[in-house]
Amino acid sequence: GYKGNTKGVISLTLPEYFIYNGQKITSYSIVSYAFSGSSVGLDLLNAHIPYEAPVLSLIIPSCVTDIEVDAFFKTELVEIYNLSSCEITFSSSTHPIIITHTSLEEKSNIFVDDDGYVFRINENTINAPVQLLDYIGVEHDLVLPNKVIYNGKVYSEYVISSAAFSKKDDITSIRVSSSVKELGRNNIAYCENLEYIVVSKNTELWDDFLYCEYSTPKLYYYGTYDELKSNYTDITSLNVYYFTSNKENESRTGKWWYYDTDSFTIIEKIVE
Repeated sequence: GYKGNTKGVISLTLPEYFIYNGQKITSYSIVSYAFSGSSVGLDLLNAHIPYEAPVLSLIIPSCVTDIEVDAFFKTELVEIYNLSSCEITFSSSTHPIIITHTSLEEKSNIFVDDDGYVFRINENTINAPVQLLDYIGVEHDLVLPNKVIYNGKVYSEYVISSAAFSKKDDITSIRVSSSVKELGRNNIAYCENLEYIVVSKNTELWDDFLYCEYSTPKLYYYGTYDELKSNYTDITSLNVYYFTSNKENESRTGKWWYYDTDSFTIIEKIVE
């Protein structure tokens, strides 16, 4: 697994007890909206304890006596180990890929590869996609993997879940592998310093996949205008450069790009 520096938290275990006003509290409830949104928190008897780092997996201990409706409203969690006797009620706004376990002996579906990419693999579901959930590495220019290896098995395709790279200001570029089948919504939202993203024509693009709030990063599209138009509805909202094999000799009107193998850089060419 990942050996480098991390900038996030993958798993959080709620306490078996806590001290409040000098008293040891050995049971508590989880209130509505405790884990809603991107800022994960826990409200225990009106004592709010925030967890600012991203959390994808949560362990609920047996001392929890009640879990209120909408405790996980719009949560970013994708996995819960519920060791309590309480039933969890998920609303329609709950993360669509969330999975629950009732024992710690059940294997987690989340793992981090050597480069800091966080994946979820549901081996219990036939043909379930491998999903890239997050990135906790330290690189600024990301080149997404061509394959995912988990427990000795090689997966040649995966999808990128919504908001996988959001709020990561230190990322300056993302090169999406042709192995990526789908690019979810708001993947780069609030990535203030992102300059460009390279996407293959084989990747399905969701609406708002390039929404960034602060700017409009360049999209280097590995395909033609017609191929992008058949894959994405609102092309006019994108700052697109189309791939050209003619390189510096390209004479067609438009915005073009190609990869220079000598300098290992992307070259732009605009023809008026």
